[in-house]
Amino acid sequence: RNPDNIDATLWPFAMTHSAYIWNITPKEGILSPNAILTKLLTNEIYNKVRSLKIWGCPVYVLDFKVASGQKLPKWEIKSRRGVYLGVSPK
Repeated sequence: RNPDNIDATLWPFAMTHSAYIWNITPKEGILSPNAILTKLLTNEIYNKVRSLKIWGCPVYVLDFKVASGQKLPKWEIKSRRGVYLGVSPK
């Protein structure tokens, strides 16, 4: 995994990610807590579960200029390495 960049200060992110997984995962014979509250279709929930990543794994974040459609010089670094901390709260 990525032990060099993970320490105890990231514990709240791990707990938030764990709660998110618990809330979107269907339980035996019933819908997930999120599905009950938001009345989402089950296919949408399964798509969320399938798109999950492993918490703490390395990710590459695209530079803001490139993401907003601007051009960078050919040999300029276009992304940086980071740590996956869970889904965005938005």
